[in-house]
Amino acid sequence: MAKILLVEDDAFLAVSVKDWLTAANHSVDVVSDGPGGLDWIISGQYELVILDWELPLLSGVEILNLIRARGLDVPVIMMTGRGSAEDKVEGLDSGADDYIAKPFELKELGARIRSVLRREHGSKRSSKLSFGDLLIDEPSSAVTCKGIPLKLSRTEFALLEKLVRFPDRVFSCDVLLDKVWSTDSDTSADTVRSHLTRLRQKLDSNNSVCTISNSYGLGYKIVLRPTSTSRKS
Repeated sequence: MAKILLVEDDAFLAVSVKDWLTAANHSVDVVSDGPGGLDWIISGQYELVILDWELPLLSGVEILNLIRARGLDVPVIMMTGRGSAEDKVEGLDSGADDYIAKPFELKELGARIRSVLRREHGSKRSSKLSFGDLLIDEPSSAVTCKGIPLKLSRTEFALLEKLVRFPDRVFSCDVLLDKVWSTDSDTSADTVRSHLTRLRQKLDSNNSVCTISNSYGLGYKIVLRPTSTSRKS
């Protein structure tokens, strides 16, 4: 699961791509013009940008040149109707990590996204994560506890994935809200806390050695229960 920005002025294509990626458990925001896309990329909150070449007011290549000049290394997939070898070279030379020509199959875009994310994060973005007795398989959005499937909602899965990927990090509600929910969501910090409470309850009911700890005033992290109080299988 990744937080993705799609910069595309074709409304029909943007909706199709967003719906498909959302179904694949990604969090997707959409911007339809160049200057807006540039501002959102500079915000630094995205793990991947899908960037159309032909955009109103500011082209995708111009955006790429500007963000790379700023030292921003967010991975970018250039999406365009320009399919010549020369256009591809220009896009990649401008700083794109990959290039996909329209029209394309959504499955191909998904494969390119997975490839770029793997290259970007290396072993840290392994498709399988483990912590305590939990095993997370990202491609299938599946979680097991002691080898037994753990039934989670899409949002609970996304929260657990973030916590397990960075087990030493304390996440505030605001950070989790930013990482898991799209910016056009009306979700509040109370909703984040409610999801985390349900997630903790599911771990408890499955007798996991893992639980979610709340550091008052700081945020949440996943921890192993002290040995003396660990639940018995």
